[in-house]
Amino acid sequence: MSLASLSIQRPIFVTCTVVLILVAGYLSLSKLGVDLFPNVTIPVVTVTVPYPGAAPNEIETLIAKPVEDELSTISGVKRVRAVCNEGVGTVIVEFTLETDVKYAEQQVRDKVSSVKPKLPNDAKEPVIRRIDPADQPIVIVALRAELPDAELYDIANEEVKQILLSTKDVGNVTIYGGRKREIHVELDRNKLKEHMIPASVVSNRLASGGMNIPAGKVSKTDKELVYRTINEFQSPEEIRDTPISLFGNEVPIKIGQLGEVKDTVEDETSRAYLNGQKAVFLMVYKQSGSNTVAVAQSVKKKVLEINQDLAKRKGSPELTSTNDSSITIDNNIYDVKETIIIGIILTIIVVLLFLGSVRSTLITGLALPNSLLGAFILMAIAGFTVNVMTLLALSLAVGLLIDDAIVVRENIFRHREMGKTAREASIEGTKEVTLAVIATTMTVIAVFMPIAFISGIVGQFLREFGLTVCFALLISLYDALTIAPMLSAYFGGKVGNHAHNSPSESIPEITTKAVKGKTKGATTLEEIAYSKIRSQNKTSKGILSAVFSPIVFVLGKLEVGLDSILSIFNVFQSWLEEKYASVLKFTLKRPFFILSGAILIFVVSLVLTKFIPKTFLPAQDEGKFTVALDMPPGTSLEKMSQIALQVDQKVRSYKEIKIVSMFNTNRSTNMFVEMVPSKDRKMNTTQFKAFLRKELAEFSYANPIVKDIDNVGGGQRPFTLTVSGQKGEVVEDYAKKLFERLQKSPALLDVDTSYRTGAPEFRVVPDREKEVLLGVPGTIIGSELRTLVEGTTPAVYRENGVEYDIRVRLKDSQRDLKENFYSSFVPNFNNRLIPIQNVARAEESTGLATINRLNRNKAVEIYADVNPKGPGMGGAMEEVTKITQTEIPLPSGVKIGYSGQAESFKEMGVSMAIAMGLGILFIYMVLASLYESFITPIAIMLVLPLALCGAFIALFITQKSLDIFSMIGLIMLIGVATKNSILLVDFTNQLLSQGKEMKEAIIEAGRERLRPILMTSFALIAGMLPIAIGLNEASRQRTSMGVAIIGGLISSTVLTLVVVPAAFSYIEKLNQMVRKNSPNPDAK
Repeated sequence: MSLASLSIQRPIFVTCTVVLILVAGYLSLSKLGVDLFPNVTIPVVTVTVPYPGAAPNEIETLIAKPVEDELSTISGVKRVRAVCNEGVGTVIVEFTLETDVKYAEQQVRDKVSSVKPKLPNDAKEPVIRRIDPADQPIVIVALRAELPDAELYDIANEEVKQILLSTKDVGNVTIYGGRKREIHVELDRNKLKEHMIPASVVSNRLASGGMNIPAGKVSKTDKELVYRTINEFQSPEEIRDTPISLFGNEVPIKIGQLGEVKDTVEDETSRAYLNGQKAVFLMVYKQSGSNTVAVAQSVKKKVLEINQDLAKRKGSPELTSTNDSSITIDNNIYDVKETIIIGIILTIIVVLLFLGSVRSTLITGLALPNSLLGAFILMAIAGFTVNVMTLLALSLAVGLLIDDAIVVRENIFRHREMGKTAREASIEGTKEVTLAVIATTMTVIAVFMPIAFISGIVGQFLREFGLTVCFALLISLYDALTIAPMLSAYFGGKVGNHAHNSPSESIPEITTKAVKGKTKGATTLEEIAYSKIRSQNKTSKGILSAVFSPIVFVLGKLEVGLDSILSIFNVFQSWLEEKYASVLKFTLKRPFFILSGAILIFVVSLVLTKFIPKTFLPAQDEGKFTVALDMPPGTSLEKMSQIALQVDQKVRSYKEIKIVSMFNTNRSTNMFVEMVPSKDRKMNTTQFKAFLRKELAEFSYANPIVKDIDNVGGGQRPFTLTVSGQKGEVVEDYAKKLFERLQKSPALLDVDTSYRTGAPEFRVVPDREKEVLLGVPGTIIGSELRTLVEGTTPAVYRENGVEYDIRVRLKDSQRDLKENFYSSFVPNFNNRLIPIQNVARAEESTGLATINRLNRNKAVEIYADVNPKGPGMGGAMEEVTKITQTEIPLPSGVKIGYSGQAESFKEMGVSMAIAMGLGILFIYMVLASLYESFITPIAIMLVLPLALCGAFIALFITQKSLDIFSMIGLIMLIGVATKNSILLVDFTNQLLSQGKEMKEAIIEAGRERLRPILMTSFALIAGMLPIAIGLNEASRQRTSMGVAIIGGLISSTVLTLVVVPAAFSYIEKLNQMVRKNSPNPDAK
């Protein structure tokens, strides 16, 4: 018994199944997490080692090299990068994707533990962190108030941060900006010399005398006693009175006699501003796997509650939420939902026009809600989230989901026209196309399934997309083979007499009756429905009547109003069929001419691909971007802030700008700019950035760069190139030449480099012989000078449960080592002070502000944005290849590599080629298995290059880029394009098996299959229209996909109708020859 027969015999069971899928799908949807993109696991671990006061070259030698040497020995390491900045070194270890990230993190921890003894004693504890691409702040909360820095920081750290951390699913909160309270012990150089006490001795004394130490516990028969030594400082005055040494006749020297103890704030190394006002920023991170939108909403709700309390405080503290990533997610999710809804409406309109019946449209359209909601059940089981890629998969599937139901319903309708009963037509019509329906669905699944298993970052990015399409298609196949025949049997209606009669009573008849007042539109439909229901038992009658009678009533009303439009379209279909029959006759007379023309079109389309921009991700009108400033070495924080505030004021002077969040260091600034909603501005993000670049030309001395915010490249600029080699001078020289050349590239914007000269340095160089003679080793010289200038934090001061550092150093007027070099002293082994000029000399120099390393080689990065009006990422990379091979050849030992989106672009080309190759292979295997022929699939698959040529031509005409979205469209076309060929070839084979001649069979198959072919094609095009148009700012990034699919569908549909018939006669003759010469297993 076929599936269609079973569904017709057991309608209650099928109805319950549908209801169960709808309910379970809705519940699954409500439980799914919401995010911008799928979760991508990248096994990357970072090791950050702070070493305050150290120059980049010292960080490289003392921190980076030992750590990267040790980490490079771990198995599975793909690359090791190091970034050496002033005071901190960061080593980034990237593993192959096959490596378990938890294993990788543990291996890194083990190796760092073994290398710690080799690091400087003053270096702080290494911070090891596993990188998660989703580990970005979901919301940044800015705190502003007219309060001293220390008070503002304490409110942020001790109050606001703690409340935010208690919010559900908030993982971490970090603070940027502000200045924490700090106790300074400011020593006087002259008093240290007078009492012959080194600064390091003062530091050691505080370290040993400012700590509580547990002494242990003693258990007795009836109680247990705990013993502790209480030695923490209780007040700044107690620090001042701490004795350091005995002098002369046992007179104690106290810290207060060597300098001053001040209750102040830490040194200011950075500043944060919100719309020009100084602020403290709290970066809020979510817990892994939690719902970004829900967490962001909870945080913003907490901010409102906190503001109510802060409003009562002095200084009017106020919190402002900014850089809210949930807004971007909401916009994208809303856009894709809108695309799905509009696609569904347009698809249903197409079906209605072709079938001419609201009832038939409903029967066909029921596949949509059931398949879409059913897909959410499988998504929940697979652990997916509702994100742009999964919703985009459902958006693409809208046209596909209804295809199978269209084919089944249309064929049932054809059998009804032949005079069969509704039950006979439903069973036989479904049976006739079952193989074709299964084949078309399996070919699409065969294309999308390999996408789910592509390796690399691109593969992880597309896995949920590919599987979601497969989930929806499998459920739509079930719907087409069960629900469609069941509803057609019970509620299909009667067949009228007009051209292309509908499966129900003809619309003109219903209209005539309604006008004459003899019947209401719904009455006839109710009679048809109840005539089927009466044949059921009592329970079934009640259920079917309750479920379907209201629907039938509404449909009848709608049918009356649509009569005139549908009648005209019916006439058009009849005319089109006649014209197509004439075209087929011409095609079969001149097949060689038709095939030659198709080959020529395909060759031309391949030539056009050279002129299509190629990139990884097209620019999105997200309404956010970054402005970066970079001043010369030695620029103070105060000077940088003055210039940054001028630029900030300039940026905010335009009505397109809503918020500017600014982060300053001593020589660089990053401004995160948020624009007003797109409906409130005339320029999109790309246009405004181009405008702003020109407007900021007056600040050229600050090197302003207007750049995109990268959501998928790990925070890197879209185009990131690394020049590396053993010899630093050679690498730097070549990188400089390449950087200057790429600044002229039309493919790139705002080209920049990581190479920066450092701030002026004052170096103290010990004399090794004098070190030995005077007993002053270089380590003691460095340690003492560090205490004098940078200072050390040997102890903490605790107040109200909060710890504050105690910093020991010279007072500010004496900390300039250059001015006070000849009056500085360092201790020897006996703590006697020796004039520093006796053991070392001074010299001035400059170093690098940042040192980059890649795989234990020197490296320089060159990065830029991709010009949206240029040849794209592919054009930029081709230009780099040409430059490095001809214009500026690579020196020996120097190589280049890409990272971020540029690396993903290279990976995408290989991955997509593999996916397309596997898809074509799987389609062939599916078709060969279903038709039990190695030749027939060739006729069906001839349409594949025809679909691709239409996509290429459409992309060329619209100048949309060949990117990850359009590549998805090309892969989809491979599966979709074969659907029409299958319908045509499958029916032709059926006619041939009935004994008809080749030409007669082809012409009849063309006439009979023209309507379902056009219906499925136009339904798909209708579903793609919202994507191709780009309804709002979020959707315009994905228009290339819609354009490629629509172009491919048009070309594949038109050319399929002529090329496949032209080639079929040749292929069928070959097929017959193969069958004739094949061995017969039944022969004796």
